[in-house]
Amino acid sequence: MTDQEFQIIRKGFDRYVQGFQTADPDVQRNFDLKRVHSLHVSDEAEALAESLGLNAEETGWARVMGLLHDVGRFEQYRKYQTFVDSRSEDHAALSVNVLQTGDILNGQSRPWVDLLLKAVSYHNRYRLPEHETPEVLFYTRLLRDADKLDIFRVVTEYYHRKSGTRNPAIELNLPDTPEVSPGVLSDLQNRRSVDKRHVRTLNDFKMLQIGWVYDVNFAHTCRQILQRGILDRIEAVLPQTQVIQDTLEAARCFLAEKSDAPVMPKKQPS
Repeated sequence: MTDQEFQIIRKGFDRYVQGFQTADPDVQRNFDLKRVHSLHVSDEAEALAESLGLNAEETGWARVMGLLHDVGRFEQYRKYQTFVDSRSEDHAALSVNVLQTGDILNGQSRPWVDLLLKAVSYHNRYRLPEHETPEVLFYTRLLRDADKLDIFRVVTEYYHRKSGTRNPAIELNLPDTPEVSPGVLSDLQNRRSVDKRHVRTLNDFKMLQIGWVYDVNFAHTCRQILQRGILDRIEAVLPQTQVIQDTLEAARCFLAEKSDAPVMPKKQPS
């Protein structure tokens, strides 16, 4: 895929998103949040693809997958005023429907479109299907890593925002209470990503993000999490208990082992 071909798809994406413009500032900020997120995930997917030595065609489609993976989020939020799938609809399925019924991918290579639709449909699953082809699973994992890297950006910027304004769409309407649920800690102590069913508080949600390190797939992703000080920034907005500090240290060591990189020194949140 050439850059010109990518830009044609980008224009289709922009036209689709433009249709959700609204005068309501609270709604518009969340549409803007998802538009910017989509652009960043596209960039993250491109950087990850290049780190893996993919060719221009493969890298171009990785960019497209990043751009379009959350295209269903706009209809989801307009209809339900939430990004919580359990309170609305599966946003991955909504994204696939938008791409199948709209014109964003018109004229593109069918094999690549079919692969993209599968990667998008699987990108938010707790566990990936075992029956899929290696190619589908590879691009789904690439997309999931790119998505996580930018969600880390979104949430850490939000946690360290200068204004006190809260955004329930980011916080998933969770209560901001001190405790961390036992099920969340158990998942993390067993080096596995957190089951969403265990998440009951905003601190649980923050800990869930720490658990994402156990579901990343590529050394590049591990290095980026460490180099950007992501875990330090999340730790700074959590209760300073020994169990949380131990959980963070285990996650840092896991990333360092998987990335073949030294554990990065802790940084002060900016």
